[in-house]
Amino acid sequence: MMKQGNEFLSADTSPQEEVNSLVQKCLNQDSKAQEDLYNRFAPKMYGICLRYSESIKEAEKVLEKAFVKVFKNLKNFDTAESLESWIKNICVETYISTKRQKLNKLPLGKGQDRDLSGLDEEVNKLSQEVLLKCIQSLPLDLRVVWNLSEQEGYQEKEIATLIRCSDNIPKIRKEQAQGAFNTKIWEVLHQKGVFSE
Repeated sequence: MMKQGNEFLSADTSPQEEVNSLVQKCLNQDSKAQEDLYNRFAPKMYGICLRYSESIKEAEKVLEKAFVKVFKNLKNFDTAESLESWIKNICVETYISTKRQKLNKLPLGKGQDRDLSGLDEEVNKLSQEVLLKCIQSLPLDLRVVWNLSEQEGYQEKEIATLIRCSDNIPKIRKEQAQGAFNTKIWEVLHQKGVFSE
């Protein structure tokens, strides 16, 4: 037997069998299994929620709501798919559902853009914390589309369906988001004295 996280597993248990067993225990209202599932996935999901949210408090609320949905809908989980991906989708959809009205009321504006070509080395030196702050400082509509596209790998049509907007909006928002993100990075590099205007 080897210990992984809070649970003991036999050495011949496959990761998928382990997940299926954990899901089944949760469905049987095993509070220890529910705690294990939460402890196993919450840290990564918190990071995802934090990327979408404007604050730690908002990310914590989204995570809490998402895990309530996870446990409520666990009976609908298809064991052929990845539990982590399924939970991640619930977290993303939970955030979007809390912001959907605002997302569809924001006007389409002209994005700013700063050229970061030739600055890859300086950008790569920025900490994850600085990059996260740049993402969090993006306007809501741009932050959501940028995260869905750049971080989660959603296609524009999928984004349009998810946020319930016309098919051309995600493309526009994605371009605006990239420009705004580049501007935020440029401002950080400028403050660090990498170059002057």
